[in-house]
Amino acid sequence: MTPRPVSRGPRQPPAPTRRSAVHALVGLTLAVLSSCVGLGRQDPPAVALERGWGQFAAGEFDRAAATFAELGSREDSDLDGRVQAWFGGATTWHLRRPGQDAARATALYQRIQREAPNHDLAAWSGLQLARLGYAVAADQHPDYPAVAALYEAVISRYPDHPAATEAWLMRQAMRLETAKRPDIPGLVADLARFQRLHPEAPYQAAAWSLRAYGLTLMDSAAAACSARGAAIDAYGSEGQDPTVDLSHARWQLACQAEFEAGDFALARAAYRRFIADYPTDQRLFVAKQELRRMDELEASFRAEARGNHGR
Repeated sequence: MTPRPVSRGPRQPPAPTRRSAVHALVGLTLAVLSSCVGLGRQDPPAVALERGWGQFAAGEFDRAAATFAELGSREDSDLDGRVQAWFGGATTWHLRRPGQDAARATALYQRIQREAPNHDLAAWSGLQLARLGYAVAADQHPDYPAVAALYEAVISRYPDHPAATEAWLMRQAMRLETAKRPDIPGLVADLARFQRLHPEAPYQAAAWSLRAYGLTLMDSAAAACSARGAAIDAYGSEGQDPTVDLSHARWQLACQAEFEAGDFALARAAYRRFIADYPTDQRLFVAKQELRRMDELEASFRAEARGNHGR
């Protein structure tokens, strides 16, 4: 075994010399001068904007908010640059956790709509204002009429903008959430009509999901399962990120097919796809358990039928 060296105590630093003192002074002077050179120097607006979004993505929300605020007030930035900075700041205050500040986010979204009403981000700002109004604490209810008015404003002011499509779908979701039973079939029919009139529109998967929700409220489980399957298929056909987690949608399809529609064939297929696609999901054991339960249940039905036939 290699012996450990015997410690002789902490090593003492050498006594300072005139040369080392001069070197230290020069180094300190250069460091100060270097920092002073950086003062007053600003990155180009495009670089600063990219830096702000990078800070936001990294969860450095205080730095992102400061970067966007500084860029939004710079004289060398044109209106487009300032609008993008305001939107970045609004998004940061809107979505940061912890430290969300809905009032600051609202003020910046409204500033975009006020000072640049024809900018592309004005439409998205209107949609974000509606989302802010809709997202409340779990023990509270949104001001539905106020939120509906915000969605209507986006739809009427920007009818050809993708934000209007999303606003229409979000408004429809809110209507389904608050509708009385007799009104639900009409809302589902509106969704079907929307999809027929706008086959090229984005958010087809969202429309199918809303139809599934409405059909579930109508106790039309089989039709709801078909809509859920179409939503999953549409999500892939819209060119979305293939790594997006669709486990919840597949799980809902499997459970509804088994327990509400009684379609064991569809349920088995959905559970098996879930097991194959999400082998580490905590619901994996339950999925396998449900497959066994359906097998056992059908076996008991067959045995009972044979017994009745033999009597």
